[in-house]
Amino acid sequence: HEKSLDLFAQTIKMGAPYDMEFNAKINLATSYEKGNSQQIKKMLGKLLKDEKNNDFQDQIYFALANIAYKEGDVDKALDLYKKSVEKSVSNKYQKAMSFLAIGEIYYDKKKYIVAQPYYDSCVTTLSEDYPDFATLSTKSKNLNELADNHKIVLLEDSLLRMSKMSP
Repeated sequence: HEKSLDLFAQTIKMGAPYDMEFNAKINLATSYEKGNSQQIKKMLGKLLKDEKNNDFQDQIYFALANIAYKEGDVDKALDLYKKSVEKSVSNKYQKAMSFLAIGEIYYDKKKYIVAQPYYDSCVTTLSEDYPDFATLSTKSKNLNELADNHKIVLLEDSLLRMSKMSP
């Protein structure tokens, strides 16, 4: 892990072609584990402001969200993952990973009904050759079924309440 961080930093310093430097910066941010993240956030902020990165803002917001999540700021991470989805134009994989991250946060919080549409969007956006696709697909189907049953229960409860009301 430390070696990869060093290599990403070296790539950034060596004046590599822009796309390689950009990817090194994103991977450096994505590899962040703990410690002082201010320098990485500052670097990502500069990338966001640079017009030539407009098509890559989804990746930048995703990296910022990962840092916020690792620092324990789940609400900020959710906002940033949602911005990543919003800014995603042509990178379906990135959009799917953002949907997945949001879904997993809600799932971990046991907010299954809220997690359901994110898993569903992830599965419909991801390619079937994704390593955990079968697992994600099964989880998505289960959450879809749970959400459908939840809607039925809410409707039945509402109808029962109405049936007990005076005309």
